[in-house]
Amino acid sequence: MSDASGPLSGQTVLVPRPIGRAEPIVRALEDRGAQAVVMPLIDFERVQDCEEFTSAMRYLHSGEFQWLLVTSATTVAALLDWCRSQALSLREFIPESTKIAAVGKSTAAALQALGREADFISSRKQSAHGLGEDFPTPTGVAHSVLLPQSDLADRDLVEALLDKGWQVAQVTAYRTVDFPADPERRLPLGAERSSNGAEWSASQLPLIIRDADTVLYALMLAPSVARKFIEAAGARIGSVRLVAIGERTAREIEKTGHRVFATAAEPTVEAMMAALEESASPGLGHGKSVKA
Repeated sequence: MSDASGPLSGQTVLVPRPIGRAEPIVRALEDRGAQAVVMPLIDFERVQDCEEFTSAMRYLHSGEFQWLLVTSATTVAALLDWCRSQALSLREFIPESTKIAAVGKSTAAALQALGREADFISSRKQSAHGLGEDFPTPTGVAHSVLLPQSDLADRDLVEALLDKGWQVAQVTAYRTVDFPADPERRLPLGAERSSNGAEWSASQLPLIIRDADTVLYALMLAPSVARKFIEAAGARIGSVRLVAIGERTAREIEKTGHRVFATAAEPTVEAMMAALEESASPGLGHGKSVKA
């Protein structure tokens, strides 16, 4: 239940994630008095018959890579899924001799929950770009890095690592698809669907925007989410205040010609709430309640 006295009291916030993964954000919004409308837009699938990923994972298990670079909790899920297919835990699969670098605290926490500590965490910016800036130059003879990512990942991190002298094996670990994913291929993400609450579909977004009696807010949680959200909203996108999870997502929104009202300083729930409160101007009034 929302806190009527919170700093976001009466506001409606669109959360483009499946219910299970959205729960920490929904709780934070309700604690601040906002109503969350959960609307998943993207999902993730295993790579199918990908010899490159299979080969890379076998090389990882045999200790051929000096470093494993993990850029998201979804990547952790893809690695765990592979390990389970081999009847091994993540801790057993990755050799102790292989160091692990993580983008930010949430990715490091996902690794820790599976029994592996990150040896290096990017500190200045919790993003792939920040990891490229922070990552050390190679020493000694071994210069090999494994970088498993989404099929939509750009090459910014790869180029940064190459410039520092690393040998980089960038492989596709999972595919980003429109929600919902093929049940046979869907990548298990740990936080599965909750029995509480309801999800709205992307096709309903224009109607939600049309029926609101005030400006809505939307949390843009990744560049791919921003692209899909803007496409689904269509001509009504101007009635939504977009709040970005980080600079890369903000840049993606700006490329489409739309305004970013606030950008979270880091990809955490608390930082997103702070950015949302920053974007919420006093005196807007109460948003119209959206009932499932």
